[in-house]
Amino acid sequence: MSNEKNIKDYFDFSKLSKQSLGKGKVIISDPFLSDDYFTRSVVLLCDHKEEGSFGFVLNNFIEQPIHEIVEPFPPLNSKVSIGGPVETNLLFFIHTKPDLVEDSIQITDNIYMGGSFEQIQQLIELGKIKEGEIRFFLGYSGWGEKQLEEELHKNAWFVANVSEDTIMTYDHKNMWEKLLENMSKKHKVISSFPSNPNLN
Repeated sequence: MSNEKNIKDYFDFSKLSKQSLGKGKVIISDPFLSDDYFTRSVVLLCDHKEEGSFGFVLNNFIEQPIHEIVEPFPPLNSKVSIGGPVETNLLFFIHTKPDLVEDSIQITDNIYMGGSFEQIQQLIELGKIKEGEIRFFLGYSGWGEKQLEEELHKNAWFVANVSEDTIMTYDHKNMWEKLLENMSKKHKVISSFPSNPNLN
């Protein structure tokens, strides 16, 4: 029996996440989930319906700032994340300025998605949107009908509520560990599991 199975059996991951999936929730990957996009990831669910779900990985960021990826673009100290494996050639964004950005779609009370990209550029240039008020993503994460529920049933994810400030401005380098640490004592232990259980 592998170390990974021993750990999972001991903790019974199915009893650790009682929250239901929903728009505005985050899902936090099981420590042993091995995937190029989702290993130790935190995903904001922007929509969750019977026909499927989609969202953005919050903590898989690249080092290039937005103004080096999109030219011309006003300088902004905002990291760009790889939002998921779907349409990675497209840029998406979430923000907290629905009063300034037309056609924004609400995700949480104060976080919105989309709108006019040209308008976003102008608002940043004018200093009306600043760091911590907008986040950019290359690609997104998508699940078909009941797919995410099936993954949750297999204990691939923990479901959590996090603050809007955390979503927009958290230290994303340690986001996976920090969110688990804040959920419960058992989650805190899980956050310290090695990526490869055979190394422990």
